[in-house]
Amino acid sequence: MRNNISETNLLVDLVKLIESGKKEIAYSANATITMTYWNIGKRINQDVLSNERAGYGKKIVAEVSNHLILKYGKSFEEKNLRRMMQFASVFNEEKIVATMWRQLSWSHFKHEQIELLQIEKSGIKVSEYLTELPKKELLEEKLQNAIEQNRMKSNNSQ
Repeated sequence: MRNNISETNLLVDLVKLIESGKKEIAYSANATITMTYWNIGKRINQDVLSNERAGYGKKIVAEVSNHLILKYGKSFEEKNLRRMMQFASVFNEEKIVATMWRQLSWSHFKHEQIELLQIEKSGIKVSEYLTELPKKELLEEKLQNAIEQNRMKSNNSQ
Protein backbone atom coordinates (compact mmCIF):
# COMPACT_ATOMS: atom_id res chain seq x y z
CA MET A 1 0.00 0.00 0.00
CA ARG A 2 1.45 3.41 -1.05
CA ASN A 3 1.23 6.46 1.19
CA ASN A 4 -0.24 9.59 -0.30
CA ILE A 5 2.69 12.07 -0.51
CA SER A 6 0.55 14.96 0.77
CA GLU A 7 0.00 13.11 4.04
CA THR A 8 3.57 12.14 4.82
CA ASN A 9 5.65 13.58 7.60
CA LEU A 10 8.32 14.39 5.03
CA LEU A 11 6.08 16.81 3.15
CA VAL A 12 4.77 18.40 6.34
CA ASP A 13 8.33 18.91 7.59
CA LEU A 14 9.50 20.34 4.25
CA VAL A 15 6.63 22.83 4.19
CA LYS A 16 7.54 23.93 7.75
CA LEU A 17 11.19 24.36 6.77
CA ILE A 18 10.31 26.40 3.70
CA GLU A 19 7.89 28.63 5.61
CA SER A 20 10.41 29.14 8.39
CA GLY A 21 13.10 30.05 5.86
CA LYS A 22 10.80 32.54 4.15
CA LYS A 23 10.06 34.20 7.50
CA GLU A 24 13.78 34.43 8.29
CA ILE A 25 14.49 36.01 4.91
CA ALA A 26 11.75 38.60 5.43
CA TYR A 27 12.97 39.30 8.97
CA SER A 28 16.56 39.73 7.80
CA ALA A 29 15.56 41.94 4.85
CA ASN A 30 13.37 44.10 7.09
CA ALA A 31 16.16 44.54 9.63
CA THR A 32 18.60 45.52 6.90
CA ILE A 33 16.19 47.96 5.27
CA THR A 34 15.27 49.59 8.57
CA MET A 35 18.86 50.05 9.71
CA THR A 36 19.96 51.23 6.25
CA TYR A 37 17.22 53.86 6.13
CA TRP A 38 18.00 54.95 9.69
CA ASN A 39 21.70 55.28 8.82
CA ILE A 40 20.85 57.23 5.65
CA GLY A 41 18.71 59.62 7.68
CA LYS A 42 21.40 59.96 10.34
CA ARG A 43 24.09 60.65 7.75
CA ILE A 44 22.05 63.28 5.91
CA ASN A 45 21.15 64.91 9.23
CA GLN A 46 24.83 65.10 10.15
CA ASP A 47 25.67 66.88 6.90
CA VAL A 48 22.64 69.18 6.91
CA LEU A 49 22.92 70.06 10.60
CA SER A 50 26.65 70.75 10.35
CA ASN A 51 25.84 73.54 7.89
CA GLU A 52 23.31 75.70 9.70
CA ARG A 53 21.78 77.41 6.66
CA ALA A 54 18.22 76.17 6.08
CA GLY A 55 18.44 76.73 2.32
CA TYR A 56 21.51 74.51 2.13
CA GLY A 57 19.66 71.66 3.82
CA LYS A 58 16.72 71.83 1.46
CA LYS A 59 18.98 72.03 -1.57
CA ILE A 60 21.29 69.20 -0.53
CA VAL A 61 18.42 66.79 0.20
CA ALA A 62 16.91 67.48 -3.23
CA GLU A 63 20.26 66.98 -4.97
CA VAL A 64 21.03 63.79 -3.07
CA SER A 65 17.55 62.50 -3.88
CA ASN A 66 18.03 63.14 -7.60
CA HIS A 67 21.30 61.20 -7.65
CA LEU A 68 19.94 58.28 -5.61
CA ILE A 69 16.78 58.01 -7.72
CA LEU A 70 18.89 57.63 -10.86
CA LYS A 71 20.91 54.86 -9.29
CA TYR A 72 18.39 53.10 -6.99
CA GLY A 73 14.88 54.19 -7.97
CA LYS A 74 11.92 56.01 -6.46
CA SER A 75 12.45 54.71 -2.93
CA PHE A 76 14.85 57.61 -2.54
CA GLU A 77 12.52 60.44 -3.52
CA GLU A 78 12.99 63.59 -1.46
CA LYS A 79 9.92 62.93 0.70
CA ASN A 80 11.28 59.48 1.57
CA LEU A 81 14.71 60.87 2.43
CA ARG A 82 13.00 63.37 4.71
CA ARG A 83 11.14 60.51 6.43
CA MET A 84 14.47 58.78 6.95
CA MET A 85 15.87 61.99 8.40
CA GLN A 86 12.88 62.35 10.74
CA PHE A 87 13.17 58.71 11.73
CA ALA A 88 16.84 59.19 12.66
CA SER A 89 16.04 62.40 14.54
CA VAL A 90 13.21 60.98 16.62
CA PHE A 91 14.93 57.68 17.31
CA ASN A 92 18.46 58.97 17.64
CA GLU A 93 19.93 55.94 19.38
CA GLU A 94 20.85 52.91 17.33
CA LYS A 95 19.97 50.53 20.18
CA ILE A 96 16.35 51.78 20.16
CA VAL A 97 16.09 51.27 16.41
CA ALA A 98 17.69 47.83 16.67
CA THR A 99 15.15 46.88 19.33
CA MET A 100 12.24 48.25 17.33
CA TRP A 101 12.95 46.47 14.04
CA ARG A 102 12.65 43.16 15.82
CA GLN A 103 8.95 43.92 16.28
CA LEU A 104 8.01 46.36 13.52
CA SER A 105 8.66 46.61 9.80
CA TRP A 106 9.97 49.67 7.94
CA SER A 107 6.51 50.11 6.42
CA HIS A 108 5.11 50.26 9.95
CA PHE A 109 7.63 52.99 10.81
CA LYS A 110 6.81 54.81 7.60
CA HIS A 111 3.03 54.74 8.02
CA GLU A 112 2.98 55.47 11.74
CA GLN A 113 5.86 57.91 11.64
CA ILE A 114 3.85 61.10 11.25
CA GLU A 115 1.76 60.30 14.31
CA LEU A 116 4.86 59.18 16.22
CA LEU A 117 6.56 62.47 15.40
CA GLN A 118 3.50 64.40 16.56
CA ILE A 119 3.45 62.45 19.81
CA GLU A 120 7.14 63.19 20.32
CA LYS A 121 6.52 66.91 19.71
CA SER A 122 3.72 66.90 22.29
CA GLY A 123 6.09 65.78 25.00
CA ILE A 124 5.28 62.09 25.14
CA LYS A 125 8.57 60.27 24.72
CA VAL A 126 7.88 57.46 22.28
CA SER A 127 11.34 56.05 22.85
CA GLU A 128 10.31 55.19 26.44
CA TYR A 129 7.89 52.66 24.96
CA LEU A 130 10.53 51.17 22.73
CA THR A 131 13.63 50.49 24.83
CA GLU A 132 12.49 47.05 25.96
CA LEU A 133 9.83 45.86 23.63
CA PRO A 134 7.08 43.54 24.73
CA LYS A 135 5.27 41.34 22.26
CA LYS A 136 4.19 43.09 19.07
CA GLU A 137 0.51 43.11 20.07
CA LEU A 138 1.21 44.83 23.40
CA LEU A 139 3.53 47.33 21.72
CA GLU A 140 0.93 48.20 19.12
CA GLU A 141 -1.67 48.62 21.88
CA LYS A 142 0.65 50.97 23.82
CA LEU A 143 1.42 52.99 20.70
CA GLN A 144 -2.25 53.23 19.77
CA ASN A 145 -3.08 54.35 23.34
CA ALA A 146 -0.35 57.01 23.16
CA ILE A 147 -1.65 58.16 19.78
CA GLU A 148 -5.21 58.33 21.13
CA GLN A 149 -4.04 60.27 24.22
CA ASN A 150 -2.27 62.72 21.96
CA ARG A 151 -5.38 63.14 19.78
CA MET A 152 -7.56 63.77 22.84
CA LYS A 153 -4.99 66.21 24.21
CA SER A 154 -4.89 68.03 20.87
CA ASN A 155 -8.69 68.14 20.62
CA ASN A 156 -9.02 69.47 24.16
CA SER A 157 -6.51 72.24 23.53
CA GLN A 158 -8.32 73.48 20.41
